Amino acid sequence: MKKISTYIISELFPPFILSLVVIVFIFLMNFMIKAVDKILGKGIEMMVILEYIGLNIAWIIALAIPMSVLIASLMAYGRLSDDNEITALKAAGVSFTRMIMPGLIFAVAMAAFMVYFNNNILPDFNHRARMLGSDIYRTRPDLTIEEGYFTNDIPGYSLLVRKKNGEILEDVTIYNDENSKTQTTITAQRGRITIKGNRLVLDLENGEIHELNVTNPEEYRRIEFEYHRFTIPIENMILERSTTRRRGDREMSADMMRARINDLDTKIESAYEKLQGHSNNNLLKVFRDESEIDADFDLESSVWPLSSSEITLSISRSLRSIKRTIQLIASEINLIKNYKKQQNKYSVEVQKKYSIPFACIVFMLVGAPLGILAKKGGFAVGMSISLIFFIIYWTFLIAGENLADRGMISPFWAMWSPNLLIGSLGIYLSTRSVKNIGSWNTDRITGIFRNSAARNRGY
Repeated sequence: MKKISTYIISELFPPFILSLVVIVFIFLMNFMIKAVDKILGKGIEMMVILEYIGLNIAWIIALAIPMSVLIASLMAYGRLSDDNEITALKAAGVSFTRMIMPGLIFAVAMAAFMVYFNNNILPDFNHRARMLGSDIYRTRPDLTIEEGYFTNDIPGYSLLVRKKNGEILEDVTIYNDENSKTQTTITAQRGRITIKGNRLVLDLENGEIHELNVTNPEEYRRIEFEYHRFTIPIENMILERSTTRRRGDREMSADMMRARINDLDTKIESAYEKLQGHSNNNLLKVFRDESEIDADFDLESSVWPLSSSEITLSISRSLRSIKRTIQLIASEINLIKNYKKQQNKYSVEVQKKYSIPFACIVFMLVGAPLGILAKKGGFAVGMSISLIFFIIYWTFLIAGENLADRGMISPFWAMWSPNLLIGSLGIYLSTRSVKNIGSWNTDRITGIFRNSAARNRGY
């Protein structure tokens, strides 16, 4: 039995590595297509580009491993079934549970690795990738100019270009964003942008310069020009690394996020205490003051101890106090809602760090019996069948995350419901395999669709 387990695990490794490489390559190409505009043409060293790509491979691997486990299980058990090795094992008295156990051990090992990876490696890689991506984006801001959009990456200025053709700009407008006494606006029909050292140079043609004294609006100057060179010193012409301790939810381990959730619990309790204080102290004070006025009223003489103006002033003061108290209560309520929303977001990420690794076990529970029933071990068959489960799993995962972030469902059920759904199907398929109820002939299914298509064409 030990040899059988070793043999089955050895059958899982090659398709797992193959599918992992293919999936990582697909995700990486998609990432590179989106990030190519931020990377290329900025004079960044190749080692920095490779570092940026390597840092982003971490989150790709976190997504690719569960997918690879499913494809590997389909291919390995499908090949064993296609070559009648499953039949031979059954004839030798090996149960389906014993045959799937090596696959589950392999899946548990992958899940344990992913839990460690998601908590100890992935957060730091995500943090470094975000910081390096921001540094790359800020480098050479002249290359981030887009038609019809304001560019605020140039220190002290906002630039609007209606049309851009390489270095040639048309219909250029430059605003001075600095808090100075003189507000400057420059317009030009055409311009050319170049980099000289650590300076951004704009050669403008056929335009105007408008200068307005902010402290004295009567001082206004308008200058027309046929040619004007505008130079802006910029420090980040080369890549400068930045550091920060601030981390997003996907840049933190589960322990870090739990600590953050506890801090938010403390803040929520403090907000509730303030809310109770506003309700009890301020509002009760207003009603207490009004009751004291009523107590001074002489019923026999029907004479108020206060004049009408004093009564009006007292009522006005009370209304202002009530309005201010209501505003304070509303502010605390909104603060509590924001704290709870942040808690939900962190709780979702905590659950995700364990639910996605557990998907390795769920996918093995589905892939092994499905491969045996399908009797197909090819990569194309494994990928096509897996794609259906990927779509179902990630659809439920993304939808659950959105609902949990809004507080509509529990973060636990949001992240674990895809595993429960796919896992239930895996239990059904395993039961079917244990009872030895037939098999799914993919050639027969393909033939049905082929014959149906032929009839539709009139053959």
